[in-house]
Amino acid sequence: MTAALVDERWVEEDNPASNAAFLKQSLLKNCAAQAAFIGMKNDAVTAKDGLEHCEQAYQKISQPFDLTILGMGADGHTASLFPKSHGLEYALKSKKLCADIKAQPSDVFGGNLERMSLTLHGLLQSTSIILLITGDEKMDVYRRALNNSDYINTPVSAVFWQSEVPVDVYWSP
Repeated sequence: MTAALVDERWVEEDNPASNAAFLKQSLLKNCAAQAAFIGMKNDAVTAKDGLEHCEQAYQKISQPFDLTILGMGADGHTASLFPKSHGLEYALKSKKLCADIKAQPSDVFGGNLERMSLTLHGLLQSTSIILLITGDEKMDVYRRALNNSDYINTPVSAVFWQSEVPVDVYWSP
């Protein structure tokens, strides 16, 4: 079994913002501790410089992936596909698995604007996608995204408007 990230802040694993650290601490425990783990952050100084290394690592994972689990932000992002971010158009159109993303400054991101993310193509290399959302605000964003093909402003819409992979949505108030 292999576990891999759909996105990562370009921070070291000892940083509290690291998705790799969170996954290892919360999910890769007990029997799941046996899983091989593929992270996105590597030794490159920038995500752009580390893109090829990340792509090569992800190409080695057996495809299709069994399951891709996504979240969604109140701004309509999923993975690190943020509205109007640098690299978003590439990530939506590329046939590569990974893309380096630079998010627009926001109170939500703090100083962690540089990211690595699966591309839309990378997200769709799965037999199933699960989207987990919480709260009424995100439910409203979800409903708008279902009826909106403006992927630049609402990137999660691209996941809903595709017909290759089934998407199951789980919502909790």
